[in-house]
Amino acid sequence: MPLKQKEMEHARALQLSRHFDQAYTAYQQLLAEDPENIQVLKALCELARDLKKNTEALQYASHILKQSPGDVETYLLIGSIFLHSGRYTDGLAAVSKYIQFKPDHPAGFTMMGDLLYKLKEFRKSIKFYGQALHFSPQSGLILQKLAEVHFVLEQADEAEQYLDQLLHQDAAHPVALNLKGNLLMNKRSGNTARWYYERALANAPDYKDPATNLQILDIIEQQQNNSAEKPLFLGLPRGENFGWGICSRYLRQELAKRVTTCSVEYQDWNLHSNKSLPGPYFFALQDINLTTPYPARGTFNCGYTFFENELTHQSAENAGHYDLVLAGSSWCVDRLNEKNITHTDLLIQGIDPLLFYPVTERKSADTFVMFSGGKFELRKGQDLVLKAFQVLHKKYRDMHLVNIWYNFWPDSMETMKRSPHIRYEAKKAPWKERMEHIYMINGIDPARVTTYEVYDNKALRDLYQSTDLGIFPNRCEGGTNLVLMEYMACAKPVVASNATGHRDIVSSDNALLLNTNDDMEINDSEGNRIARWADPSLDELIAQIEFAYHNRDVIYEIGNQAGRDLKAFTWEDSAAQLLRTLKV
Repeated sequence: MPLKQKEMEHARALQLSRHFDQAYTAYQQLLAEDPENIQVLKALCELARDLKKNTEALQYASHILKQSPGDVETYLLIGSIFLHSGRYTDGLAAVSKYIQFKPDHPAGFTMMGDLLYKLKEFRKSIKFYGQALHFSPQSGLILQKLAEVHFVLEQADEAEQYLDQLLHQDAAHPVALNLKGNLLMNKRSGNTARWYYERALANAPDYKDPATNLQILDIIEQQQNNSAEKPLFLGLPRGENFGWGICSRYLRQELAKRVTTCSVEYQDWNLHSNKSLPGPYFFALQDINLTTPYPARGTFNCGYTFFENELTHQSAENAGHYDLVLAGSSWCVDRLNEKNITHTDLLIQGIDPLLFYPVTERKSADTFVMFSGGKFELRKGQDLVLKAFQVLHKKYRDMHLVNIWYNFWPDSMETMKRSPHIRYEAKKAPWKERMEHIYMINGIDPARVTTYEVYDNKALRDLYQSTDLGIFPNRCEGGTNLVLMEYMACAKPVVASNATGHRDIVSSDNALLLNTNDDMEINDSEGNRIARWADPSLDELIAQIEFAYHNRDVIYEIGNQAGRDLKAFTWEDSAAQLLRTLKV
């Protein structure tokens, strides 16, 4: 079937105008009409990669090679997918095939250098970048990459050589100007470095690196003049609709009310690894090995962690490089101590009392509405919620379930395949349709479930007010479960697992507890234990929901107690506790 050129141009126009989801749908419709069309498959593959739909992107690439085994460019495309998704070693194999077919093309050598750079194989990356430059000697991008990798290796003369070539080609190149400033800073030529940072920022006002470097340079100069208060440096992620993003935003906001802070933000942290900061440094530890994406060094170095899986030998080794490790729950502190990481303390996250405060009006008793939140995955226990609701919604016709379960991470959603309580099938469809399919195959009437995707945080209290009971049978929480805390802060009663991070928040006075929790081990594909969780009893969950259903006055008082208790957990309190711990 010939390709519909008009529809293809429309899809491209949507993509160019940054309507990516609409473009993706348009390409999929074209592919449905002509499943073997290489042009559409490539467009979908590239767009899926850019949308971080990496599994789908690889499927499209595989389909291209089946249709056209000699399509060499697809190997480079596969390499870029692996580069985007962090599977750098897999990317090396794909790009090597590209280089075999095109040994005189700079694109393959450049991407091979990029993959090795990400793997921190810096000397090997120089070799491939050098080969790329041989075939494209005027490439500003390759000159930049060579300057960067030599800078990481502290080979200042070589880095400066490539930077001078690049700035000769483009005197306004912001990355080159910033990196030149870094070289001068390392030589303690602060005034000259400032000139380069200011030029970089003038040419690229949204470029974070020179802005951060200028802040640090100001602080250093003020301290030299004995006129600066010692600042607190922060290495915290930005973003919304995920735990770290929310936590970081509020801590930044509250800390800045009390002390001078400086957020350390760089686009490429390899270029600033172990950067010396003139003050204490508080930073996120965002993986199970307790590594930080922000590897600078302050006068006192404090990492902050939330984790749910087993710590590793590398975790203990990395923790030894920090002066203090703060954890988001007592459960995490205990697990750290198990691994002989004992320079630890507790820092519980908070709630925003301007958004989440006690609801005083009682909801009408004509329906019984349950709420469940958190991304849909085995750890969060929504399979238990669905099974309990499947049993109860047939018994009580006025029961309804409201959920906000949207999951941005498909791999974690796939963990529901391990559930002993529900059938899980990943239907390719919009979120609501995907979830309604899961409801139906598990004997649940979709009309009795309200499914939301992402919900405006400022409107959540109104949503909570329209419900009777929060259901939180979570198998593991490395933190204290922000959704649980916000729901309870609205003086709403919850059924919650009395285990892991929840135990810092819930009690027999402020919640209906799930105390029967079996040990649950999670193993990887090779049988190695990767997590130890607590698996709540389905029978106890059903019993507690039924108790709540029949005892509205009792749970109303439990909710009121929850509202009173949660007043002690605000982001203001968290920031104050952090400053006391750091002695700032």
